[in-house]
Amino acid sequence: MYNGTPLEEFINAWTTLIPAILILCTGWIHNASAGELENDLSALTQRLIDDISGEESPRIAVLPLEGSSEMLRKAGRGTAEYILALLVQDPRFTVVDRKHYTKALEELALSQSGVIDETEALEVGKFLSAQYLITGGVSDVLGRVMINVRVIRTETAEIVSASSLSARSEQLMAFSREILGEKTQLSAYVFRSALVSGWGQLYAGKTTRGILSSSLFLGGAGVTAYMFIRTNQKKTTYDNFVQQRTTVSGEEQLRQEFHDQTGMDAKANQQAFNDYLRTENARHYSQYQSQLQNSIIALSVTGGVWALNLVDAAVAGRQKRREIVRFFAWSTGESTRAGLAIAF
Repeated sequence: MYNGTPLEEFINAWTTLIPAILILCTGWIHNASAGELENDLSALTQRLIDDISGEESPRIAVLPLEGSSEMLRKAGRGTAEYILALLVQDPRFTVVDRKHYTKALEELALSQSGVIDETEALEVGKFLSAQYLITGGVSDVLGRVMINVRVIRTETAEIVSASSLSARSEQLMAFSREILGEKTQLSAYVFRSALVSGWGQLYAGKTTRGILSSSLFLGGAGVTAYMFIRTNQKKTTYDNFVQQRTTVSGEEQLRQEFHDQTGMDAKANQQAFNDYLRTENARHYSQYQSQLQNSIIALSVTGGVWALNLVDAAVAGRQKRREIVRFFAWSTGESTRAGLAIAF
């Protein structure tokens, strides 16, 4: 039931989204920082593999980057996880499957050590029959984190390429938590798309789907807004007509309109005038009701687009989660609670 005009109801409904929009703006700032680090890591990975990309489907193993503290080791595992995700998507390379990592650690009795030195890393690489091994470390240098990564040819222990980048400590830790924590939870994607259509898909890296979902929803919202404005205009016209019949000046104006349309005097033809009033009242009300129905249909379609956007966000999140969880995470109670089964 409408307590105010349709336009007022529409405006009231949409203004409830303002707090969510403020939350979204904060999230965008955070994502911009994370996106910058993702771009830097993507560039670092590309520099690492440039020298071996010409070979025919080389087999690559990636180990978590080591650190001198648990915080740095977690950052190293998150960084390695992201590098793995990038390599898996590149058809030029064959990446060792996660179950083989687990078997290698069990066979070589390294899974409880917490730290894998370069000699042990080469053992892992050879055990996995990997031609190349990506390894490295994360260190704290004057408040910033230095990420050093290198590619080693396992047969000769030769360092084929090396690359590094510097990042803020809090930026890298937030990125690592996101990669191994938040980005493995479907709720993270659905919640974002519930706030703003398409945001969850963009968060999952599905840019085209995110833009399409956002465009469809914004288009539907625009049409719905226009329809409710038209409904408000029709209701105002109807209300004005009803109000006009209750005043002397208004009735005189209606009598004049009746005379202009029919050529008859309203007082002398009272029954015809009353029929005219009923007909006009029904016409205005019918136009208002018809426009209201169209507005409800537009709102329903927009709601359907929003619901489909949530479903697609969940699908995109599941696809992204498969890319991430297929490798490794840190061996802590926190990771177990997050549903991450494999640990180094």
